[in-house]
Amino acid sequence: MSADVNPPMGSLPEGVSFQKCNVAVWLDVVKLFQETHRLHGKIDVVCPNAGVNDRSNLLRDDLEEPDFIVMDVNLKGVMMCMFQ
Repeated sequence: MSADVNPPMGSLPEGVSFQKCNVAVWLDVVKLFQETHRLHGKIDVVCPNAGVNDRSNLLRDDLEEPDFIVMDVNLKGVMMCMFQ
């Protein structure tokens, strides 16, 4: 099973399925594991490796509250996969 917030750009190898998933959203992660189990019968290995980066300019004068999407995806997303 392959999962991402964006669909694959090309075709997937035979036997590989795709599930849209935002790993920063608990219900998306739960649905990913449920659908993987339903389609493939078992889960042998989980490789949670989603990641985004922060492109904000921290040197600007009008600093706003930081966006925590980086931590939500890179840290929280991986941790939620571990709880499945």
